[in-house]
Amino acid sequence: MSGRGGGPGPGRVKAGSRPPWVGLAAAVWVQVAAGSAYVFPLYSHAIKEALGYNQQALTMLGVGNDVGENVGLVPGVLANRLPPWLILVIGSACAFFGFGTLWLVVTKTVAMPYWVWWVALCIGTNSSAWLGTAALVTNMRNFPLSRGTVAGLIKGYVAVSAAVYTETFTLRLDHWN
Repeated sequence: MSGRGGGPGPGRVKAGSRPPWVGLAAAVWVQVAAGSAYVFPLYSHAIKEALGYNQQALTMLGVGNDVGENVGLVPGVLANRLPPWLILVIGSACAFFGFGTLWLVVTKTVAMPYWVWWVALCIGTNSSAWLGTAALVTNMRNFPLSRGTVAGLIKGYVAVSAAVYTETFTLRLDHWN
């Protein structure tokens, strides 16, 4: 039975669409994946040792990490003009190229100037802003009467993701040793 105006009745979802709860569940997983910017302290010591950096150079990399992580103006503006899937693709590309460059430099596969690496770290950590913006904006639109709860829930999973990364790396490193 359809509702007034021919649309789906109460509690029903329009054919071909998904309930907003599916988007919320997906956003939780996106936020867990987006927390890589928050674990710089876990691998900063390895960077210092592998590349022979002093504490000042490492601190400047930490600044680059923080700059990338916290500059969310561009994803925020574009979230009103682009579909969420494209915001997610851009965030994924930032993570791939930024953290991929980090991996190439630390493994000494490619030698790059320090400033290029700093910019790559900014781009990699900026992926969390893109991914978080897509998750937040989509779910705030899906749950207009519960925006505060939804924002708190989704942002909370970024913090949880740092713990997930920490445990994953700890277990993996313990296995290798």
